[in-house]
Amino acid sequence: MNIKKGSITLDDLAIMIKQGFDEVDERFNGINFKISGLKKDVSGLKKDVSGLKKETKGIKKELKEFKGDNSREHAEMKLYLNNTAYKFEFVDLKKRFEKLEKKSML
Repeated sequence: MNIKKGSITLDDLAIMIKQGFDEVDERFNGINFKISGLKKDVSGLKKDVSGLKKETKGIKKELKEFKGDNSREHAEMKLYLNNTAYKFEFVDLKKRFEKLEKKSML
């Protein structure tokens, strides 16, 4: 478009305005495309978070069950350990018994 200084017609002005609107429209199309991609990404993230929530609930449930089942075994182990001589006690008793054996043989 060849425009001389001071000689812009209404048609020239209309063409310039149309070109400006076309450029803005192209920019909006690009932005809409990017927003569409972001929406897909957010949707995927929502699904991932939802899945993680379900997994976390399942893990919490399993931990509660394990904790509940474990109490009986824990009590049994405690009872066993309370009724078991520790090695240092056993060694001490063995030495004392051997001394008594030696004295009784004299």
